[in-house]
Amino acid sequence: MKRGNAIRAKTDNKPNSYPIKIYFPTISRDIIQRTIIENNGRKCNTSSLSTLSKYLVNENMKTIVYGSTGIFEIIDNNLYQVSPIDKPVKELTITSKDDKGGGGGGYGDGDGDNKSMKINSTVLNVLVDSSYMKRYTTPSFQIPYDYYIEKLKINTYKLTPNSNTRFVIELKDNKIHDFYIQSIVNEINIVEINTFLKKDIISFLTLLNLYR
Repeated sequence: MKRGNAIRAKTDNKPNSYPIKIYFPTISRDIIQRTIIENNGRKCNTSSLSTLSKYLVNENMKTIVYGSTGIFEIIDNNLYQVSPIDKPVKELTITSKDDKGGGGGGYGDGDGDNKSMKINSTVLNVLVDSSYMKRYTTPSFQIPYDYYIEKLKINTYKLTPNSNTRFVIELKDNKIHDFYIQSIVNEINIVEINTFLKKDIISFLTLLNLYR
């Protein structure tokens, strides 16, 4: 198998900037499925994700090959080997009531149908993951003998065009496969979420009527 140097799949090339993913342990995929895809029990067009459609900035397909000799990603019809680089996951808490973004008046209408899904505004636990995928720069020319293919649709949303904060939804067979906030921080050992990122996180949750 031919391969070249490995690169880190970063979302920003600025010095001392580190991409992170922020997960919400108290929000299940089923809740996101009902809130966004099924629109509280009423089926909607999964390609538009109507609740967030005005904030959609990118929509693309991702094809991953899991094989006996490793993990690969197909990019521009080329096969690249990737390797997961795991980092410790940190659990942080957002507690400030002042970062509610106006209680939902700014970004989301909030019809009240999801009251049982909402998070208590005094405590919001999040998981911060700085793990990443290392991708080799030279394509591989041999597909593993044993493999299976996973295809994901990646929808990316931003509240403002210049924001470093993205809300990412991964769909597999029109079902929520994963969801998270993606952003850039200036220190790799993050110990606290800054005010701007905190407000973006709560604004996204408020938009989905998941925060009060």
